[in-house]
Amino acid sequence: MTVDQGAQVSVANSIATERIFIGDDNTADGSRLTISGLDSRVDYNGTGDVSVGNAGGSTTNRATLEVNSGGVFSAVQLNPDMSVASEARIIIGDIDNGNGHVIVDGAGSLVEASVIYVGDGTNSSSGVLDIRNGGTATTIGEFQAGSNGNGVGTVNVDGATATLDVGTILSLGDDFPGNGTATGNLNVTEGGTVSNGGQAYIGHFTGSFGTATIGSTTANASSWTIGGELTLAGTETSSQGSGFGVLNINVGGLVDVASNLRIRNLGDVNLNGGEIAVGGDILFTDAGSTFNFNTGTLRFTDGAGATLDGPKLENVLGANPALGADQHLAVDGTAVLAAPLRLNGGMFSVGSITPASLANLDWDAGALNITAQTLTVGPGGLLGQSIVVDQNQTLSVPSGSNNITVEAGADLNVIRGSLTTARATNDGLIVVSNTTAVDFDVDNAGSGLTNNGDLVAIDSVIDGVIQNNGAIEVIGSVTFSDGVTLAASSSLGFDINGLLDFDTVSVGGDLALGGALDLDVEETSFSLMVGDSFEIIDVTGGSLSGTFAGLADGALVGNFSGVALFIDYGSTGVALFAVEFAPEDLHMDGFVDGLDLGILLGSWNQSTTPDLGELNGIPPVDGLDLGLFLGAWNPPPLSALTAVPEPTTAVLLAGVVAFSILTRCWCRRG
Repeated sequence: MTVDQGAQVSVANSIATERIFIGDDNTADGSRLTISGLDSRVDYNGTGDVSVGNAGGSTTNRATLEVNSGGVFSAVQLNPDMSVASEARIIIGDIDNGNGHVIVDGAGSLVEASVIYVGDGTNSSSGVLDIRNGGTATTIGEFQAGSNGNGVGTVNVDGATATLDVGTILSLGDDFPGNGTATGNLNVTEGGTVSNGGQAYIGHFTGSFGTATIGSTTANASSWTIGGELTLAGTETSSQGSGFGVLNINVGGLVDVASNLRIRNLGDVNLNGGEIAVGGDILFTDAGSTFNFNTGTLRFTDGAGATLDGPKLENVLGANPALGADQHLAVDGTAVLAAPLRLNGGMFSVGSITPASLANLDWDAGALNITAQTLTVGPGGLLGQSIVVDQNQTLSVPSGSNNITVEAGADLNVIRGSLTTARATNDGLIVVSNTTAVDFDVDNAGSGLTNNGDLVAIDSVIDGVIQNNGAIEVIGSVTFSDGVTLAASSSLGFDINGLLDFDTVSVGGDLALGGALDLDVEETSFSLMVGDSFEIIDVTGGSLSGTFAGLADGALVGNFSGVALFIDYGSTGVALFAVEFAPEDLHMDGFVDGLDLGILLGSWNQSTTPDLGELNGIPPVDGLDLGLFLGAWNPPPLSALTAVPEPTTAVLLAGVVAFSILTRCWCRRG
């Protein structure tokens, strides 16, 4: 039978013992009800069971209910006030030798019932429920796969937005009172989702076998969300005598348990790259309980935190507990680390932790994440007043409401390691060396580092806006990926050790210059030469504004072995260039002015060297030298003069001529 093209069928039945059969007994093979298309639906107004494959239908030609392309099969009817008017169970593979199949395929496609049992026969019965491509199956009450005797139930929830929504208990392998070998299998793949509002069981009673596998090979995470406890291989109060319960959490899979995870003697959890989140505790109730933490994440989600004692750590990680590569242990609240734990390539995340607890962590390699607590580096801080984040180590404080604070006298050293935080304040010393993995704005909120102390950056890339109120010393090639502001009280330091050996800064955002340029030029092993130039700052992703204190464009930075180094501000960078001092610049400050004239007059009529005024090479210092000097007159601009202005050229010339005449008269009298 096919219901399509918007057709609607209503089936009324007021007799509880009367049932709907899709495939009954020997005639069940190939029986099919298909509901296809938007607005196409079948509504069952009754309380008797809907049986798909009742004592018939072979495993190769099952009795089938298929709902696709937005069609609906509803065994739950509501009153106008949304209360339940009638509800019925759906049983897939019912009674001995019953083999049924329900397919819910496509967005908007829906099957709903009071309860769904998959594989419910006492002997050789099996049921398959396939939910895929956005289809949905829901129950008001419980859901069981492998629900009776030797029944086998298989549930596949596959693809993004494919959904199984269970109102209360979900159980895989649920034969009661345990005199059969019921088997229930749940596979949630490629973004499918399963949720149930109460307890969940995998291998519920003795003789029952349950397996759940959650994972995805695509970007769509698959999940199972449990509103109560999850118990493997038994009940809350007893273990199985035979059978098993297995939970496989593969890559791309998430199992979220609101309360406790209970693993009994024949229960196994295999964490293979996915995540299991536990809102209560992990209860290892029997000697055979097994948690195989291969790869992936084990997370405790209780906001109050979790205690990680020795037995728990050993049950999860084995003897001498250690977190290796691709193993992540997380406590969303306050972690009480009550026993030694080695972090050796894996990840340990805590909301908060005390220094006493953190002292039990042996951090050899891997990532330490502090997600809900400010990390203070200083006396009494979590890691003391001196921290080294070395190669293969990552320190992260990712929350925007918390930060890293380095107190005065304390130091944080990132040496080939990784440091990420939402923001940081430095009143002490931060050293960043040989790393491209330092981010002071990991949440991209526009925060960064406020540096009130000393920041030493060595051949590194640093992300996050930098507000420098202290000192930055650059060594090698350093990139600030975002903006940098240099306050008037700050300094930025560079070394020049050779024509191809000098420190540089690249800024990916805006650069606002200010404060002092702290420049050190090596003069022992390197001789600065006329024509040398050094591009010390390159602004690649924003604008350049301001100048260094006391250094206008073209100003002299310094005199290095008789070679003048001047500064040049471009639109996208700052460069230093070397020129030879003019012979007349006796003071070697980049200007020929009154200071130089004073040196020349102090050597008047003396046989001396060029740097003291003998400019024409013919001693003594006399009017010929003075003429050369005045011809090169080049005082600084008015803006660079002190409150007492330099004399004008005419005044100086008059004074010099008078001085020359008096000197010559005195010489003649002599």
